[in-house]
Parts: sequence; C-alpha cells; structure tokens
Amino acid sequence: MSMFKAIGGGLRMGLVSWRIATILWLGALMLALPWAVFLEESIHEYIGSSLVHESLRGPMDLAWLEEFKDETGGLSSWVTPSRLAPAAVLDNIELWFSGDLFAESKALGALAIVVALFWTLMSGGVLAHLNRAEEHGDAVPFLAASGRYFFRFLRLVLGAGLAYYFKYRFSLWLFPKIEHATRDVTVERTILIYNLVAAGVVIFLLVLVRVCVDYAKISTVVEERRSMVMAGLRGVQFVVTHPVRTLGVYLVMGALGLLLAALYYFVSPGPAGSGMGLIVLALILGQLYLLLRWVLRISLLGAESTVYREASGFMRSESSRS
Repeated sequence: MSMFKAIGGGLRMGLVSWRIATILWLGALMLALPWAVFLEESIHEYIGSSLVHESLRGPMDLAWLEEFKDETGGLSSWVTPSRLAPAAVLDNIELWFSGDLFAESKALGALAIVVALFWTLMSGGVLAHLNRAEEHGDAVPFLAASGRYFFRFLRLVLGAGLAYYFKYRFSLWLFPKIEHATRDVTVERTILIYNLVAAGVVIFLLVLVRVCVDYAKISTVVEERRSMVMAGLRGVQFVVTHPVRTLGVYLVMGALGLLLAALYYFVSPGPAGSGMGLIVLALILGQLYLLLRWVLRISLLGAESTVYREASGFMRSESSRS
C-alpha cells in the first residue's frame, strides 16, 4: 500500500470518527474552561467599576493590555495580541519548538500537561476504534478501551518525556553555541543558514520522538503488548526500517494541519475587530478549527495504523481468515 493511499484511508477514518472527535474537543474544552474563567475573573476585578470596559468593546487597546499584564502577572501575563488572534497557532508552534512553554508560565505549562494526559487517556480508545472496528463489526467501547490502555500509555509517555527533555537540553545548548560561533560573522545570510539548519535538526528530533511514540502505541493496541519497553523498541525499530512511509505520513498530515491553520488565519477576525457579531464569529470559527484539528489527529493515527498493519502483515492475515 502506498503512503498516499494510507493517508487517504486515514482521512476517511477521521471523518467517519467525527463523534469521537467531538468527544475529544468537548473534553479539551472542559479542561481549558477553568483557566479561561480565572482569566475572565482577573480582567473583571482589574476593570472594577471603571468605564474602561466601554473602550474594550472596540478594537484591542494594546496600551491597556500591557498595563493589565504588568500589574496582574501570573497567567494573565500569557495574554498577548498574537494569542488573541489566529496567529496563536504560530505561537503554539514556537512554544513547542523552543521548549519555552514551561518556562514562560507555570500555569500554562500545567494546562499543557493536563491536556497531554487527557490525550494519553483517550488515544487508547481512538486506536482501539481505528484498529478493531472491522473485527467487531462496530467500534469497541471507546471509553472502556481508553481506560484499558491508559496506564500502559502513561508509562510510554513518561519514557518519551525523558527524550523530549534531553532534546530541549540539546536545543538550549545548541543555539547559544551558534550565537557564540557567529557573533563575528557580518553576513546575515550565513547566520540565518546556521540557525535554519539547527532548527531543522531540532524539529527532526521532535518529529522522530513523536512518530516513534505513535507507532509504539499502535503496536501496543494491535499486538496487545503489555511491556512498554518492548513496545517502545518496536516503535523505534518500525520507524527505522520504514522511514519513508512513517515520516512521510506524518509530514504530509502535518502539512495538511498547516494548511488548515492558514485557512483559519485568513477567515477568522483578529483582535482588531469590534462588535459582538465579530466576537461570536471568532469564537465559532476558533472552536470549529479546534474540532477539525482533532479530526486530523485521528486521521493521522488512522493513516499510521494502516501503514503499520500493512507492513506487519496484519491486513494480509485478516484477509486470508475472511
């Protein structure tokens, strides 16, 4: 099976799994609501009985925003104009790439950990649905499968966390070294090339860890593995022996995610707009974008599962039994 057929199959799986995508979207929304309520209360208390709320009904007042951040601190310091607009997607990528997510705000880092644990819990049910639906005639009970694989996946994710930690330590060592080595270089193009190469190495390491973890999870569900050490080794071995299909599927699906983000960027109103209608539109479009992101995440696991099952002979053995 070609890589693009696997991607097409994964996209179909994601679209027909819209109910599961909705559950994931609602779960993530419920997890984020306490932080949103806390931020709303901070703004309400800061404004108090003043009339500044009248001016805030219009385009974003950057002077007021900077004053609010400086005086309140904490989670409020995370609010920037780019994070109140579709450009927040780019901010998220930068935080993920640089490792500044936890350094910038402990509350934001805590939210990221909670969401990661939520996905660790739910990914077992997603993979069970994608890989066992055709055997059972219907999807296996989603939440039951999520609970069954959670502690196995948690051990796997903790191991992957060490890999991410060492990658970020490497990143913190690499870029200052480049800055020191190029401090006397006068050609900006040379400095840019050095930094782009370093960024490419860091991104490749991040993607490699992510893809290996995905295939370790798939191996756990498809082969009912209980040893996460063996599952992790199987994930690494599968990616190393099938680099074009495994990394290709991830990169193509990642490109689709960037296209979706670009579409969201162009159609969603930013903080410069005013009026209740634009606020409601921005809220609806933002949540629709997040829902489609969950569909793409399910599609990625579907495509990766297809690649794994075909390369490992599971599809051929199932066809022969039928």
